[in-house]
Amino acid sequence: MHIHTVGQVMSRKTMEGVIKFAAEEKLFLVADEVYQDQVFGDNCSFLSFKKVLFEMGSEYRDNVELVSLNSVSKAYLGECGFRCGYLETINIDPEAITQLRILITSSSFPSISGQIVLDILMKPPQPGEPSYEIFNKEKTFIMNTLARNSKLAVQTINALPGLRCNPIQASIKLKLSFIVYPSQALDLYPGLFYCMQLLEETGIVLDPGTGFGENDGRDHIRYMNRPECFCCLEFQIYPKIVEALEAAEKFSKSLLAQRTPVTN
Repeated sequence: MHIHTVGQVMSRKTMEGVIKFAAEEKLFLVADEVYQDQVFGDNCSFLSFKKVLFEMGSEYRDNVELVSLNSVSKAYLGECGFRCGYLETINIDPEAITQLRILITSSSFPSISGQIVLDILMKPPQPGEPSYEIFNKEKTFIMNTLARNSKLAVQTINALPGLRCNPIQASIKLKLSFIVYPSQALDLYPGLFYCMQLLEETGIVLDPGTGFGENDGRDHIRYMNRPECFCCLEFQIYPKIVEALEAAEKFSKSLLAQRTPVTN
């Protein structure tokens, strides 16, 4: 399991702690596991909350309410337009399941093509099947490209004055934190100011932490290594992401030339 908003992977110990806390406080646990196929950090691998829950014994396995989510919109498929996904429920009250089914059936259904894509996600080609070789080749290429681009972004960001980013272990999202603030941003949230100026001067789109309820004094920026968010256009066009990172580097050095040290 990973925390996809910051590109970090949870350890088994951390996941067990979350499950124990949910059990003690009688909380409903939702595991967003849409990037389960995109874990590439050193000594990291995907571990589902369901697996951890079932290996913790009957005290937790038979009582903690868990819903696991997956989607065709993320990872190697990246088919956001189909709006398809699935959920698996564990220990959910039967009446709640009935109401969930009513809610789902009262909503619009995805197209036939969307259902086909979802079927591919749930039952991908297996070794020995006619389409397996080309499927595995394309999937591997996409995953390796996303991992390479993400690592390049971390390397570039950590070389910039005033910004820092933790090593990325999974997904396509990075959390950029300020070490120093741009002096012009003292009357604004620094992340918001930075993103607005970056968009105006370079056309690059980043998400300020204020859009996710970030508190004052804990300002950050979220970067998504996706074509629509960082001008890399296509997975195959490697020079585009290099060009975008170079533009961001030039912008950051200029903006942060007059620094305001972070004191908290």
